[in-house]
Amino acid sequence: MGPHIVRVVDSVGNIAVATFEVTEAWPAPYLRALPSSVKPGEQMTVVGGGAPRNAKIMVHFWNGNQGEGRPEVTADAAGNFHCAFDVPWLVGLELVKPGHHRVSADATRAGFPSYRVNTFVEVPEYCPPGLLQ
Repeated sequence: MGPHIVRVVDSVGNIAVATFEVTEAWPAPYLRALPSSVKPGEQMTVVGGGAPRNAKIMVHFWNGNQGEGRPEVTADAAGNFHCAFDVPWLVGLELVKPGHHRVSADATRAGFPSYRVNTFVEVPEYCPPGLLQ
């Protein structure tokens, strides 16, 4: 924030100078999943920020290379957003495996600056529905 100066010098020594004021610092992009360990069928909340103002955001839960999209959410005027959903049992045709899984958020509408953030959740060992323990 504050005044900044841009100075450009060409190959023969001509100089151009411009001063501009940065009046608002935009937060760095972030994404958090709560809780950090969750089984399929349990609810997870995703909280993010630093997105373009009023951007449509698509959240995905990933099982290896396949992602399952959650309902689209809209970032507020400060670039913050959140959503809650049940972690899926299946992504595509594959059962969600125990282990480290990526959760991503992307701005979905053309014309917005690039916005893509990731976080990770742990899926502990669990018994899928229909199996006896």
